Amino acid sequence: MSRTVYALDSEFGLASGGNVNDGTGTSSFDAPPGTLCGLTIDLLDDDRPTFGVGDRVSLTLGDLGFPDATVIRADRLACGAAALVFEGIDSDGDPAQIVWTPGFDLAGWYTARAAAGPVPVFRSREAGAARPVCFARNTRIETTRGPISVQYLRPGDRLLTLDHGPQDLLWCGYRRHVGLGASAPVVVESGALGNVARLVLSQDHRVILRHPLAQLGFDNPEVLVPVAALVNGSSIRIAAMRRVVYHHLLLERHEVLLAQGTEVESLHLAKGPPVNLASTYRTLPHSLHPDRVHVTCARPALDFAEARSLAIQIGIADGPVPQPPRLLVAA
Repeated sequence: MSRTVYALDSEFGLASGGNVNDGTGTSSFDAPPGTLCGLTIDLLDDDRPTFGVGDRVSLTLGDLGFPDATVIRADRLACGAAALVFEGIDSDGDPAQIVWTPGFDLAGWYTARAAAGPVPVFRSREAGAARPVCFARNTRIETTRGPISVQYLRPGDRLLTLDHGPQDLLWCGYRRHVGLGASAPVVVESGALGNVARLVLSQDHRVILRHPLAQLGFDNPEVLVPVAALVNGSSIRIAAMRRVVYHHLLLERHEVLLAQGTEVESLHLAKGPPVNLASTYRTLPHSLHPDRVHVTCARPALDFAEARSLAIQIGIADGPVPQPPRLLVAA
């Protein structure tokens, strides 16, 4: 059973196609808020009393329908009013985002801002929100019971780690995403990174890169690099998807795990206490405090530019990162 909400026409705006994520963390309005009429929001995750990031919704906007959208932003404006952004796919396969500010006159804000300066845009992510760093559903993780698909893992399962042998899984969680833009996954074809089967990761998920040039440049033959830095457009590519479910695995330490045979990282709580992540990963227990979970990185971690340069030097990649086409041709 869903819960239905009707938005005031002055409290929402739409971005679609090329206007979605056309700025750094921002999207442009197709038309001034207040121009469009009749936004209906059906909250499908009816066990939650409020909207939260990762919740599924079905949207109707006039003649447009987005039956499988996701909340990608749920925070507050400086005035205290709520700000929600929903992301979905239109009937042509193009991305679309709807920003809704219940209790706040978005149309009035837009008009005042437009009169005073550049055309206003809206943030498409929560302030300070990181991109997802996680495993796509059906990724098989090596455990003491053999390889197990990530969605079937539970706290207490013993995962095999490269440095410390079997280690307990403390927490596992997941979030749904529209697989576009920064949330589009990277597909690593079998054998491209030593994996025994196709591997699907979020763009910022880090993998082990082992090469003498890593020792020369970063004083360690093994470094962690975001998998998106290795994209070559063929055996390692960014693949737009209508829907992707990302899973997170937290251990006592930041560890190197085996996913489909490839050495990859576990969830790294590198910035602030885990309680700060609870607003994003709402099932993360507040009991996981920094004194229990080590935040030291398992290997030297390269930023994207460093990783891309190293990948080009060793011949994994060449040139700029190829992006998927804007229009989706398949689910």
